[in-house]
Amino acid sequence: MKKLFTLVFLFCGISSLYGQRVPNIALTISAEHEIWTKGSPATVNISIENRSSEQVALPSDTSFRLDDGTRGEDSPTMRNGAYYAPFSFHKDYSSNVGRCKNDLDETNVEREGPIITFYRDDTALDVKAGEKKAFRVNLAGLCWAHQISSIYPVSEVFSVAKKGGYTLYFLMRFRTGTEIQDGMSIPISTSIKSNELRVNIK
Repeated sequence: MKKLFTLVFLFCGISSLYGQRVPNIALTISAEHEIWTKGSPATVNISIENRSSEQVALPSDTSFRLDDGTRGEDSPTMRNGAYYAPFSFHKDYSSNVGRCKNDLDETNVEREGPIITFYRDDTALDVKAGEKKAFRVNLAGLCWAHQISSIYPVSEVFSVAKKGGYTLYFLMRFRTGTEIQDGMSIPISTSIKSNELRVNIK
């Protein structure tokens, strides 16, 4: 019998040092299966509701995260099971593919000789006041990497993550301001985290 694991997490406006605000949205993820096995889909549903009275531009800096809990409150090391998969609202991740998909395409990959530079998709997703949007994502088809890896995610989750139990959540990063360091403008971001699900990789 399939079980539906879901929670709702409500985010209200949060002011940064510069007075900009994170919008009032409800972000929810749910999954029918808590056990993931190689060769089978690991489907998650994302629900986003704009509870403000204004149109909201959702950022492109989004990702799924897996954490086995071994790092506690500390930053992860390579000894911890902490993985991420960048996600784009403008791609279809609903089914298994021959190889994993990330958030990149030809518009955000720059090649100059032997050097390849990746840029995050800067195309925002607009959500009207009071509007709800839903996405179906097969996480077995996304590209994953360790959260502190120097290599952009290029592997499926079953070849990156060790077997065992994990907390799964979805992360959005809103740019809320800028600070100057050594004459350079450094963006300040506020991360918004969805509810957490427990999954087990077999």
